[in-house]
Amino acid sequence: MKILIINSGSSSIKYQLMVMPENEVICSGMIDRIGLETSNITLKTATASREETLPIPNHKVGLQKVANIAFRF
Repeated sequence: MKILIINSGSSSIKYQLMVMPENEVICSGMIDRIGLETSNITLKTATASREETLPIPNHKVGLQKVANIAFRF
């Protein structure tokens, strides 16, 4: 079973996707500076990492981005 863990703050969303009961992290990352034109999205896996800068106007859009990332795995 895959579990998406989210920690949402006032201007950021941290996330981690895990496989249970193996307790294995598939990916993790963060969206910060939500509400600004220069929001940062980071994604880390066991073999790669990626960072992107784009406008994330609010948490709803940020959570949609996180869901899109999680559904790829």
